Amino acid sequence: LPDAVKTAINTELNNISQTGVKKVFFLPGIGNVGDQQGDAGGKPTWSTAQRENYVNNITLAADYIISRGYEIFGVAPFNEPDFEKTYTGDASNYNAVSAIMQTKSTLAGKIVGPSTLNSTEAKNWYPTVKNNINYANTHQLAGSKFSDYTGFWSQAKTDGKQPVADEMHNVMEAMICINYGGVAGT
Repeated sequence: LPDAVKTAINTELNNISQTGVKKVFFLPGIGNVGDQQGDAGGKPTWSTAQRENYVNNITLAADYIISRGYEIFGVAPFNEPDFEKTYTGDASNYNAVSAIMQTKSTLAGKIVGPSTLNSTEAKNWYPTVKNNINYANTHQLAGSKFSDYTGFWSQAKTDGKQPVADEMHNVMEAMICINYGGVAGT
């Protein structure tokens, strides 16, 4: 890993160390990928080589976190992938990246599904990715109906995917996620 990446990770781990927590959720940042490797419209093409390189970088970072004495319980390929400014592509790209992640011993069995910004979008993304994820996830920041949010968690639980609310935008997110047998973040 480059020193700048280690420094950024160390800053986060030093903050976490103040809590005594040793089991963490890892959400790799993607930055502005579209400006770096995308098509003329600014969105990435996500070739197989780009996906593999991305996952290899995530694996290096995860190995580093583990070497610092932390356990990673879950890792998400992208945050809020339905928000077009994240440049992560569509559900099929999330699924392809998740499938590669499942082949890495450090990451296998720990893949968290799309933390869609819009809970109505969760039901559109989930069917495409559910076979390559271990945990279900969404946010309740936008969406047309509250039943979309609770319905998503119900479907995930039926499918045997433990809910994870990786970002708490409001207390209700934690309450609903835990109600469905999940784990809520901060």
